Amino acid sequence: MPGASDQSSSVTLFQPAFPFPLDGSGTTNLFIRPAIAYVWQQPVYDAGTGTFRNVSGWSDLGFDVAVGRSWDSGWTLVGGVQGTVPLHTDVSGRQFRLGPEVLGGYIGKKGFLVGFPSHQWDVSGAKYAYSVTNLEIFAGFYLPNAWTVYSDSVLSYDWVNDQSTIPVNLTVRKVTKIGNVPVSVSLAADYFVKSNDAFGEDWRITLNVTPVVRNFVLDWIR
Repeated sequence: MPGASDQSSSVTLFQPAFPFPLDGSGTTNLFIRPAIAYVWQQPVYDAGTGTFRNVSGWSDLGFDVAVGRSWDSGWTLVGGVQGTVPLHTDVSGRQFRLGPEVLGGYIGKKGFLVGFPSHQWDVSGAKYAYSVTNLEIFAGFYLPNAWTVYSDSVLSYDWVNDQSTIPVNLTVRKVTKIGNVPVSVSLAADYFVKSNDAFGEDWRITLNVTPVVRNFVLDWIR
């Protein structure tokens, strides 16, 4: 599209994870993970004028509900559902979407390798077809002083438009403490080997800050 290479977007995402133990050993858990995002700037192409305009607003609400099991050997298996709830803002897809997710992998003392395939279909809402498969691959190794270097690439395929998205990711993470709270801080860069030909991402930079705190929802239940 004309002027597409000059466009950029900015999003802030808040995504807490709430684990609920299902047994006394703590190896089997129910996970609930909402995703709340605000889009500060999203370019939208206006076919009438042949130019882009920027829109902003709350993105649709995402969620995961899954059950997972870990073993002393380091292997982990998680299965559940994920979905999207429309908020009908300027950046909304205006559809309720739902689909399965599975996570499996090995987390060892020196590193990890995890695969996370998922899929969502349109269930209700705006009358257009949606069918997208994602495959997130985590692979990395631990360094001294709580540093980690890894790849966290999220490959996707749009079955409706026959369009694939293939990024190559490099992430560096440091775990430290602020007071008594462990905090993970990571900086990631994605280069998109394949994206939408007309208007797709070339690069993405992500700053991620993750404090590890008590599950206050579980405390309320107890």
